Amino acid sequence: MRTTFSVGDLLRVKPASDLINYETKESLFGDSGLVLVVDAVEGNFLFHGYTCDTGDVRLWSHDQFTLVSKGAGM
Repeated sequence: MRTTFSVGDLLRVKPASDLINYETKESLFGDSGLVLVVDAVEGNFLFHGYTCDTGDVRLWSHDQFTLVSKGAGM
């Protein structure tokens, strides 16, 4: 069974999924690895997430993350 997340959920990247920017050699997630779900893509296991440390909003896959805190059901 695949895990899905909802808008408002706070997630942490799985250690094996940490992605590196090969130009700067830094993690795309910053130090904390926390991402806030800001938009879900209907019918997919993808979502737009706000990367808490860097402020970037990117398209992510659900299988790269674990749930830290459930959102308030926005």
